[in-house]
Amino acid sequence: MTEQIGFIGLGTMGKWMALNMMKAGFPLTVYDINPAAVQFLAGQGAGAAQSPADVAAKVDWLFLSLPDTEVVEKAIFGEKGIVQGARPGLALVDLSTIGYIATLDIDRKLKEKGILFADAPVSGMEARAKEGKITVMFGGDEGLFQTVRPAFDAIGNQIVYMGAVGCGQLTKLINQLLFNIS
Repeated sequence: MTEQIGFIGLGTMGKWMALNMMKAGFPLTVYDINPAAVQFLAGQGAGAAQSPADVAAKVDWLFLSLPDTEVVEKAIFGEKGIVQGARPGLALVDLSTIGYIATLDIDRKLKEKGILFADAPVSGMEARAKEGKITVMFGGDEGLFQTVRPAFDAIGNQIVYMGAVGCGQLTKLINQLLFNIS
């Protein structure tokens, strides 16, 4: 595979998703605020980056798996953030679960910079992430969905195109509400 992949956020879910992408043959560059998390993936063959901007400068597709809206926005727009290193045409896919309105705002700001954005929150616990059997709910351009689909196939067993940007987050919200009712 020729696409260079970046992954930011190597926590409970992210480290396994990143590792599964590597196992599928994707060249991977990673970043996390926790140096031990980066070292774990570097020990498996990933390249280590110094910042989100550094990752963005080296890759074609960039995936985020971060804990909340504030952290996602900081990784994208903060000091040494993704937008400072990204080239127009970068595909940025947020696997995090964040706010719907924030997702739309991020998309609007990134479009101005020529960066392709999609929200693709995931469902499943750590064991399922480790096995590559999570559900991915993609919201964004359908062409982008088809382009990055091979990376999703490496991390999940149910990959669903939900519609425009934000639809992934709305689907995840409904999923969580229904899960909590039962």
